[in-house]
Amino acid sequence: NQGESDMAPEAAAEYETNLVNLIKDLRKDLEAPAMKAVIAVTGFGGRDLAGFTKPEQKEAIGKIIAAQFEVSKRPEFKGAAATVETRDFYRPQDPFGGNKQTIHWHANGESYWLVGEAMGRAMLNLLDAGG
Repeated sequence: NQGESDMAPEAAAEYETNLVNLIKDLRKDLEAPAMKAVIAVTGFGGRDLAGFTKPEQKEAIGKIIAAQFEVSKRPEFKGAAATVETRDFYRPQDPFGGNKQTIHWHANGESYWLVGEAMGRAMLNLLDAGG
């Protein structure tokens, strides 16, 4: 559920490979070769990426989001990984409070709840489908 820190062009270009390696490394380190993974799209900013003003930032975030969707489509993760859309859970800072942060979903409880619920449902679907 992150990715904004990878907005540099070189980091965005390697995002998919790095995420795949993270899942594989966790499976190995935890001795859980069939571990399920749920990936939450980097949704901060919503669909119009509010707050990201530089074109190169928007381009990099677009690449990161695409990579987040692609990882769960990879054959080696079939039935073991899912990606959930979170951009619709973004709430602008002013009308929804938070703690005056311009990162981390503005510390908005509703956004956190919706992201967590979507991820939880995706995990249940993975577990129901594959045991």
